[in-house]
Amino acid sequence: MNSTEQYKQLKEKLEQKQQELSRAEGKLESLMEQMEKDFGCSSIKQAKTMLAKLEKQEEEAKQKFEEALEEFEEEWGDQLHD
Repeated sequence: MNSTEQYKQLKEKLEQKQQELSRAEGKLESLMEQMEKDFGCSSIKQAKTMLAKLEKQEEEAKQKFEEALEEFEEEWGDQLHD
């Protein structure tokens, strides 16, 4: 293979990579817009902060539910298992 052919191949590969990069940037922009629309987050950092807050709220709700269920079963369990 001569240098002209190598140049053409490299040029084609570069153009492909540039197209892939453009598509990826477009997808990222679209996802960022969707994240802003759905969750009010304009950055990945904000999204991570929100996720941590939501996970903490989920854990607290789960604990409260388990406590309430335990209390319910203590009070009414004998009537439920007859």
